[in-house]
Amino acid sequence: MWPVNPEQEPAEQDASSLDILADDDAVLTGASRNFKKSAAIFDYIGNRNYQLSGTAAIDDYGSNIKTLQRIRDGGGIAIGFSPTKSHMPAFEAAKIPVLRGEDLRPFAEIVFDRRKVKRYC
Repeated sequence: MWPVNPEQEPAEQDASSLDILADDDAVLTGASRNFKKSAAIFDYIGNRNYQLSGTAAIDDYGSNIKTLQRIRDGGGIAIGFSPTKSHMPAFEAAKIPVLRGEDLRPFAEIVFDRRKVKRYC
């Protein structure tokens, strides 16, 4: 999830303006404690006074569709990322666009210019 500024034109935004990691000492280990992902996302957004319209999220798991829908319905960007065959129907039913493959660079392009969803999804 990246907070983006919908008031700026895509060309005016750059990666330095994104709050990708709020904690400079963060270490990505690939493991996590038990937590409720959706609650954590919306707590993070709310605690920092971000707006859903300025939020971009990507997820590969069908059980997180409601989180993606809430972000999309709030005006943000919600993208599925290469879900498994068994999760794909949930993305289709929810009309969440899906980025296929293993390359996340197109997601970054979509964040800066949401018109590119049609190109990549």
